[in-house]
Amino acid sequence: LIYQSIDQRALQYVVMIGGAYFLVATFAIFIYASRLYTNRTIMAAVGKTYVPVEPGEVGKKVRKMIVKQYERSAVVAWESRPRDLLGEILEAERVGILAPETAGLGRNDYTVGREIRIDPEIPPWGDVRHAGWSSPAQGNVGELPNIQFAPVIQELPNLIEAKAVSLAPSDPVDNSTADPQVLEVLQRPSTTGMRDYLTQLAYLGLVNPPEIGEAFLNQYESARFSGLPLSEDEFRSLMSAFAELLAGMTGLQPEIVEQIRIQTGE
Repeated sequence: LIYQSIDQRALQYVVMIGGAYFLVATFAIFIYASRLYTNRTIMAAVGKTYVPVEPGEVGKKVRKMIVKQYERSAVVAWESRPRDLLGEILEAERVGILAPETAGLGRNDYTVGREIRIDPEIPPWGDVRHAGWSSPAQGNVGELPNIQFAPVIQELPNLIEAKAVSLAPSDPVDNSTADPQVLEVLQRPSTTGMRDYLTQLAYLGLVNPPEIGEAFLNQYESARFSGLPLSEDEFRSLMSAFAELLAGMTGLQPEIVEQIRIQTGE
């Protein structure tokens, strides 16, 4: 129709037909858009099994506020979790992210946290400990965190034997080596228990004073064979007795060395 109207130069029909097409197209678009809007409104009004907080479900400002509170909740959840606070300070020192104005502070003067300020010396969760292990938190200088006690206790007999063997005098024939006769006496046979071995060392005058040997044995046997893991305080007490035992092993008396050589040489 439009082509025929143009061919016959009837421009008024071109305008009328084109206008009719335009109105029909506009009306169709309006009907389609209204249906989409109606469906979306109806679906939005349907109750949900969750709180609608995702993008598109709430306004931009509301979504921004929700994201901010999500971030704060995550920070609070992390900062209220028991953890190694001093380790965080040491890591911050290593990475170099501490504020410049805190350069003059000591490690114990910092507080950790953005939403919850926590003093590393007195954290709200207290001192986290587990029987059989040292605290996972890094404490004072010289303290080793997260140490399992059982392997250390099992190694104590070998350490005592190593200390005793190191006290063997040099060989009279070859001063560059230890006296094999004395070494044989100082060594612990694989079938000898700790109590028998310490008794042997006591006869040789290496357990000084004798009371420390008995105190160490009582704690060692309880820790080794009770079947219950030690607490950190019990482990410290055991290691203190162990250190005193090693400190008392200073050396063999010449008379004892001579007696060993005479007996083993017969």
